[in-house]
Amino acid sequence: MGLRAWRSHDPWLRILSAFQTLALVTCVEECNVTAELYKIDARLNAIARKVNTRTIDNFVFGNKLTLLQEKIGEYQDEDRRLIVQINGLPAIKPENLYRVIESLGQVLNISVRDEEITMLQSMCKASDNVLQTTGKRVYPILLELKTRKIKWRWLGGLRKYLLTHKASYKKHGITITIPVDDTEYTFDGVTIHEHLSPTKRKLFKVVKQRCKDMDFQDMWFNDTQVYVKRRKNFAPFLVQNLEDMYEKITKPHWSRDRLRMFAYDRLRNSEEDH
Repeated sequence: MGLRAWRSHDPWLRILSAFQTLALVTCVEECNVTAELYKIDARLNAIARKVNTRTIDNFVFGNKLTLLQEKIGEYQDEDRRLIVQINGLPAIKPENLYRVIESLGQVLNISVRDEEITMLQSMCKASDNVLQTTGKRVYPILLELKTRKIKWRWLGGLRKYLLTHKASYKKHGITITIPVDDTEYTFDGVTIHEHLSPTKRKLFKVVKQRCKDMDFQDMWFNDTQVYVKRRKNFAPFLVQNLEDMYEKITKPHWSRDRLRMFAYDRLRNSEEDH
């Protein structure tokens, strides 16, 4: 028997040959798998780059959107800086609105002149907040005055009134009497406010709660701007937005744990807004 014939009939050689063939196939398959893994890795890197680019774009877009919202808020505030809002009254006929202003002027010791008023109207929609909390349908009255000086005279009259009637104003507002067709009607719960934009109303609500949590003395609006006073002998400071509130009120006075809780709430509110 020749050497070649002997090798072809040797079982161990056949097994070795099979292993060599298997190793060769495995090596080829491994190379193919490695090549596929490189392709997948390249695709993942490309996707990661796209995600990173989108994240940056979203961040830039978010900043632009925030700036745009602030600019819109500034325009809204500018349009409202001459307007005083009167709350707490039921639906009043247009011909009787001036009598409301005259009655308020008497209570607040403010002179009322026709030439100082550029707009006087009752809003057609009832105040949702009052309707939800008290069940009453009250319709805000908008009084637009000719100049900011005249508006400050109205708000100054309210401040003087509050020096002696602050407790009753918080509970019952102002009581006014309106003569209509030889009959006098008395209304209580009348309040006077600045006519705020939706953004400023939301800011006012949040800052008010934060000042209550921090035991600050007072907060108020002046010319559609929010001012806060920590203590009697402290100078008041302006709060322009939620970030401003965080830096000036929350951050300097809260513990680290409360700051983390506030940051979480702020992130959640931001996600709800968007």
